[in-house]
Amino acid sequence: MKHIGKRTSLILSLIVLVVAFVYVDFSKDLFLMLLIINQIFFLSVGIMYDQTKTKSERDPLTNLYNRAFISDRLPRLLKKKSDLAICIVDIDAFKTINDTYGHHVGDEVIKRIAYILTSETRKTDMVVRWGGDEFLIIAPNLNTEFLKSLNERINKRLVDISGQYGFPIGVSMGIATCSQDKNFEAMIQLADENMYRRKREKQNPLNPIYS
Repeated sequence: MKHIGKRTSLILSLIVLVVAFVYVDFSKDLFLMLLIINQIFFLSVGIMYDQTKTKSERDPLTNLYNRAFISDRLPRLLKKKSDLAICIVDIDAFKTINDTYGHHVGDEVIKRIAYILTSETRKTDMVVRWGGDEFLIIAPNLNTEFLKSLNERINKRLVDISGQYGFPIGVSMGIATCSQDKNFEAMIQLADENMYRRKREKQNPLNPIYS
């Protein structure tokens, strides 16, 4: 799907050439020139289409799918897959990081966390740049045990980069499963509520939590 524009343009160029070869009497040299021009034109159009489509679907900072793309795609996925779940991941104290160290450092942190989320999730999962400091993980069978394991792995990676930057970097995560509600907006709201509950629990040292 990534190169659908190039593939489609090449198919169209071959169709044009076949039609031209069958119905038009070209000399050999003229046909070769037409072949070259035809391929260059259609390939250029295909590449432009792919680039435009990628820009409309991807976040330019992290190259993850963006909110607009997944807001259109996810409701259809929820209708097809009954085991689908979503997880909202929010960077802790991100405004403080931006205000203290600058937006360029904040952008670096976002990119590092995007890479960690992508590398720690499964091939069947999808990681999305949901907002400024929020990500969305869309995955089948994303139950509490998997979330706990994922959270532990992510936090271990974050401890390492916290040492590199010289300040703490953490995330809070909230999950909502398709079995609870198939409505996209309701799932997002539930995951968001669970994420903020984790944040409150993390601020209370008496709560034995994993996030």
